[in-house]
Amino acid sequence: MNNEHITQAHTRTERQGHFIAALARAVREGKSLHVPAVATVVTHKTDGTVFGISYDRSGANPPFTFTKFTVKQARELANTLVEQAREVCLDGKGNTMRCVVDGIASVNDTNSTQQASKMKRTTVADILTLAVGGKGNTPGKNIGVRALSQPWKRRKQHDSFLTQQADIAAGESGKAFYATGVLTPVPKVDGNGNKTNPTHGKRTPFEHEFDAAKAALRHRDGPNWWHPVTRSENPDFPFKGQERKNYIIALAKDAGLLHTTPGRAVKLEAKEKAAPAKDAIDNTPIATVRKVLKRDYDLTTDMLKHLTVDMTRALLRSQMERIVKQRKGVEFTDEQFKAWLKGTLMDDNTDE
Repeated sequence: MNNEHITQAHTRTERQGHFIAALARAVREGKSLHVPAVATVVTHKTDGTVFGISYDRSGANPPFTFTKFTVKQARELANTLVEQAREVCLDGKGNTMRCVVDGIASVNDTNSTQQASKMKRTTVADILTLAVGGKGNTPGKNIGVRALSQPWKRRKQHDSFLTQQADIAAGESGKAFYATGVLTPVPKVDGNGNKTNPTHGKRTPFEHEFDAAKAALRHRDGPNWWHPVTRSENPDFPFKGQERKNYIIALAKDAGLLHTTPGRAVKLEAKEKAAPAKDAIDNTPIATVRKVLKRDYDLTTDMLKHLTVDMTRALLRSQMERIVKQRKGVEFTDEQFKAWLKGTLMDDNTDE
């Protein structure tokens, strides 16, 4: 890793990954560090809440500002980021994320609570570069990057909370704006005082007319509503800044999508559950499925009549999965699947 990786990486997460790698290497080797990155204390612009410290390059274009850390300063920063990871990487209950706790414990001899300043420098470096979390085959971000990125996420969540509170206050004062189709479910309580699933909703209040206009257009046009009104997607779009905001508000107004009253409660649209994806066996006639089971797996008509259609298909599916496993994970092509159903598939790997 060299300094070009930090300055040329496209995303903040990538740049922070390179920064953490450089910091960890310096700490592990007991060396100083000179990198094109600067510190930012992440605070909320309105109420001044501090969420933590983060590092990134000084701007989008060179010349970039460099920061030099002595051996001692590099170790102190590494210690700070380990402690910050514990403080800012929180789950829904306000506790440190389990993946972070387990990750620290796995590196620090099962001790997840020891202060970073009491750990060996190699242990601190290993913690910062340890990838935790992730989904499926996608690895999660390492603990150091989480420590640098999570303050921004927490600030965004805090900003959303404050905006929501301001919107509610605007609605209660009668000074809110509303968008067609953007509804807040009305709580519903049964005869025993228990909350039940709401069936109706009222228009959601917005403190600012621009926010209501965006919500209205997003509801009408979908997630890509903004493509026609931004220069990045539409180079011919003539407006920017406040002019762009005024144009978007006018779009919503002209379409009759903005309101100044909450209106009456309306019935919520039922959310349709996505149908499960069908595979080749689902699309095979059930008579053919039963025929293959009787032909190849010695199942009798009497056995099959006690199975539901779904159970019958599941049985054949399990047999197909077993054969695919014998084929070392090679799936059937459409032609091979049809041949298997007909009993004409010539493949040594499908032998019993």
